[in-house]
Amino acid sequence: MEKSAIEKIKNIFLSIFSGLDRQLGLILLGLAGIGFIIFLSASQNTPVRFEDELRNLTLSFVVMWIVSRIPPKWLEMAAVWIYGIGVALLIAV
Repeated sequence: MEKSAIEKIKNIFLSIFSGLDRQLGLILLGLAGIGFIIFLSASQNTPVRFEDELRNLTLSFVVMWIVSRIPPKWLEMAAVWIYGIGVALLIAV
């Protein structure tokens, strides 16, 4: 029996977001949405700034999704190096 298109889309969506915490994701989306609305009201609806902020918001969620796919064991092994790189970048600024 062949799956319907809706079932296929649902399975793809679930496979993409399977490792993410639903409540945390909703909280992050809510906070990002509130911040985006505040940004729009403060920037007086400038189209260029709107596009830049939307790009940055999308990029941040993509990076968050990529990092969520890294196994925790790898992050534990690389923690000292990540910390060192972060401190070096702070000193560089």
